[in-house]
Amino acid sequence: MRSLLALTLALALSAGAAAAEPVRKIVAAAPEGSPWADGVVAFARQVTERTSGRLKLRAVVGGLAGDEVETARACAQGKLFAWTGSAGGFGRVIPELDALELPFLFEPQTGAEAIVQERSLGPLVRAFERAGLVLSPQLTEVGWRSFAGPRALRTPEDFRGLRVRSQESPIHLAMWRALGARPKAISVLETLSALQSGFVEAFDQSPVYMFATSWYHQARAYSLSRHMYQPGVVTLCKGAGLSRQDTILLLGLMGQLTRESIARLRALEGQVLTQLATEGVQIVELTPAERAVLRQRTRGVLGGFRESASPLGRELLDALLRAKGSPR
Repeated sequence: MRSLLALTLALALSAGAAAAEPVRKIVAAAPEGSPWADGVVAFARQVTERTSGRLKLRAVVGGLAGDEVETARACAQGKLFAWTGSAGGFGRVIPELDALELPFLFEPQTGAEAIVQERSLGPLVRAFERAGLVLSPQLTEVGWRSFAGPRALRTPEDFRGLRVRSQESPIHLAMWRALGARPKAISVLETLSALQSGFVEAFDQSPVYMFATSWYHQARAYSLSRHMYQPGVVTLCKGAGLSRQDTILLLGLMGQLTRESIARLRALEGQVLTQLATEGVQIVELTPAERAVLRQRTRGVLGGFRESASPLGRELLDALLRAKGSPR
């Protein structure tokens, strides 16, 4: 009798577990407590609440699910539900994204943020659909990347032989090499230890991100080159298996997530630069002439991308170049 009762109870529990809605994951390598991670946590909560728990979404941030490249590939393979991170991180899955991160493609004051939002979404939506993914109706952003290191980095001579951390992207690696540096592709999760050990001595990153990751503790100078505007993406992964109604709901919430995240990020940037200076990091503003020299030195990166890009990648690049009013 006991064994029969135990079997009946086990079957009942098994049936209940099978009937329960699965907990889906949205992952981000962004540091816990950063604007990006907070936005992802809020998004997961809103999805769960708006669907009355029918879609249970859990945010996994801080790289707990793996680094950007690793989790981007898992997303493309249908092993995750949703993903958010830098365009460069997802560029290993959707190579067309590399067009957005070409060095010195934009001048900081020319409205790069609006150009990228307006001109890139069409081609990118098609690229994501081709891979079985659903891209958010708005890109998010990491921000303007600048150079951080043991000294001010203003001229090609300053970069010569410098051991630098590069994002795991052919575009980023090519930029560093063009400047004369010795880049090492290192994931976000391994960068701090690489800097602390002296394996690398310089990097590039947006002010808020380098502050959130504590990388800035390993830099004596932060040179405001603003050489790359880096957007981010939010995407539903392959095989998300949503109804049309749920897809529309989630896309709306994803758009809200990106708008709120961008607003928080931009509000923080000035405060972070002030804090960096307070903590002893030399803040160096590059002159237009210095930026022009570095831009010229990295000019070949764009040509290399065009040669290797897909037709869709070249279409995206041309749309960006037309929008900024320069054939480069």
